[in-house]
Amino acid sequence: MNSLLRTMAGALSMTAALWTGAIAQPAGDAPPVPRVERAGGISYVNGGAGEEARAVIDRLSPDFALRNVFSGQGGQYVVAERVTLQNTSGGEPVVIRDAGPILMISLPPGRYTMEAMVGGQSQRKIVQVGSAPMRVDWRWPGA
Repeated sequence: MNSLLRTMAGALSMTAALWTGAIAQPAGDAPPVPRVERAGGISYVNGGAGEEARAVIDRLSPDFALRNVFSGQGGQYVVAERVTLQNTSGGEPVVIRDAGPILMISLPPGRYTMEAMVGGQSQRKIVQVGSAPMRVDWRWPGA
């Protein structure tokens, strides 16, 4: 009987240890919290993997004219290796690496060419930014 109780107590201790380990994830495993960054005279917020990151992006969203969402064919989020943005009236292109799955950009009204690459596949879009915020959905069939 004592042997059975010791075995059960050991099993319960092991289960508790495994459960605690599953809950207490190290902070290094969490996706980084998005923050406002600057490149080429524009401000942007990049990220959105995980609940905390999406909450930050949703909170900041009203301050950004353009919201890009990158996804695969099944709707799962993907990260673009590179996004290039250029005003069609000229100027230097802005390159953002490891963009997404949500990329919000603060831009003055105008017409812009955007190119994004996922898994070696490139897509190009022309966007017309006005005074109202807009969303651009990017979808890669092979991702």
